[in-house]
Amino acid sequence: MKNTVNKGILFYILLLCSIVTGIASVIVAILIFSPGTEIFGISYYGKRVESSVTKVSIDENSSYIDTLVDNNMIDTFNITTDYANISVIMKDINRIQIQLDSTTSGIIKSGNQKNFVWNYNFDESTNTFNFEITSPDCSIFFSKNATVKLLLPLDYNRTDMNLNLYTDSGNISIGTEKNDNFSFSTLNIETQKSSNINLGNKASFTNKVDINSPSGTININAKISTDTLNITSDSSKIVIGDIISNKVKLKTESSIVKIGTITGNLVYDARKGVLDVAKITGNLTCSEEVLISNIFVDIVVGEVLLPNSDSSDITINKLYSRCLIRTSTGNVTINSALNVIDIETDSGKIDVVLNTPNDITQPINSMLSSLKTKSGSITIKFSNIKYHNIIETNSGTINCSYKNGLEFTLTYNCQKNKPTLSSGIVVGEVHNSASIKIGSPNLNDLITINNPNGKTNIDDQYIPA
Repeated sequence: MKNTVNKGILFYILLLCSIVTGIASVIVAILIFSPGTEIFGISYYGKRVESSVTKVSIDENSSYIDTLVDNNMIDTFNITTDYANISVIMKDINRIQIQLDSTTSGIIKSGNQKNFVWNYNFDESTNTFNFEITSPDCSIFFSKNATVKLLLPLDYNRTDMNLNLYTDSGNISIGTEKNDNFSFSTLNIETQKSSNINLGNKASFTNKVDINSPSGTININAKISTDTLNITSDSSKIVIGDIISNKVKLKTESSIVKIGTITGNLVYDARKGVLDVAKITGNLTCSEEVLISNIFVDIVVGEVLLPNSDSSDITINKLYSRCLIRTSTGNVTINSALNVIDIETDSGKIDVVLNTPNDITQPINSMLSSLKTKSGSITIKFSNIKYHNIIETNSGTINCSYKNGLEFTLTYNCQKNKPTLSSGIVVGEVHNSASIKIGSPNLNDLITINNPNGKTNIDDQYIPA
C-alpha cells in the first residue's frame, strides 16, 4: 500500500514539472518570436549590434580621434566595460575608431537595462580619451558575445601611447590578429572577476605593464621590454614567454605560473602555487608570504633569496650566485651551485652539488656552504672544495661525497653512530669524531660534519657529470 502511494505522489510531481516546463517553453517561445513583448515582467533581448565611434565626443563639430592622436594631443586610451570583451586590433581602415560588435541575447526583467549605453569624452588636461560602455542586463543569457574593439589603421605608428583597460568580467586580447604590429608605452589591465587575458606576439610594450585579474588565464607572448612588469592575481593560470624587464613582480594566492627567460630580476610573492621558470638573468627574491609553493628554475644567474617559507620545495638546476634559503618541511635541490650557499630546513631534504670554481673570491668568514637541518637528510656532492663547508643535522642522514684527488681537511662529529667511510679514506680505526687531512690541504679548505644522532656516509667516489 505504501509503495502505491509513493508511486502516485511521484507521478503527480512529474506531471506538475512537465506542465511547468511546457508553460515556460511556450512563454520563452513567445518572447523570442515577438521581440519587445513583455510577459510577467520579463522580455526577450536579442539583436546584432555593430556600431563605432570615430570622434572624441557626440558633438558633430568635435575632432576625430586619430587627428588628436597624430597631433600628440591624445596620449592615453581609457576603455571600461562590464562583461563586454576588449580587443586592440589593426585593420585596413582610414581612421582610429572604437567599435562595438555584439550578438548578446537573453531574458531581461522589467526595469533592467535593455540596450548598450556608452559614454565617451576627451580630457585635454590629461590628454586622455575615455570610453565606457554598459551592456544589457539579462537575468538569463542565451549568448554573451559583446566586444569593444579599439581599431587602429595599418599605418598607425605611435609608440608612446598608453592603454588603460578595465572590465568586470570580459576577456582582453591585444596583438593577436594577423595585421597587428603596434607598440605601446604602458599597459594597465584590471578585471574584477574571472577573465582571460591574451597579449599576443604582435604587440610590444616598452615602459611598464600592470595586470590585476583575480582568476582566469593570463597569456603573455608580447614583446615585453619594460622597466617593470607587475602581475597580481588570486588563482589565474599564468603563462609568459621571454621578457626583458628590470623588475618582474608576481603577487598571487595560488596561481600556476610558467615563464621562459626573464632578463632581469623576479620577485615572487605567493602563499601557494607553482612557479616554473626557464632562466633568470638577475635575482630571484621570494617574499616572506611564500609558504607552500613549488618552485622550479633551470638557471639563475643572480642571487636567490627564500627567507621564510613553510613547506615550499625549490629546485634549481644551475645557480651562479649566492643563495639564502629557509624552509620548514620543504625540500631544496640545487644540481649545480657555483657560489656561496646557505640553506636551512627543519625536516626538509637538502640535495646539493657544489661545482665551486678555483678562482672564487673568498667569502665572508670564509664560509662557502652551510647546509643545516634538524631532522631532514642532506646529500652533498663536491666536484671541488674551497674554503669552509658546514653540513649539519640533528637526527637525519648525511651522504657526503667528493671527487677523488681533492685536498682538504675533513672534520666530523657523529656521537651516536660512527660514520661509514669509503675505502679510499685511509684513517685506520673509525672513531665517532675525528679530523682527517685528505691529501696535503691548505688551512682554508675544510668540510665540517655534525650529526649527533643520525647516520653519516662519506666517500671519495663522486664522478662529476
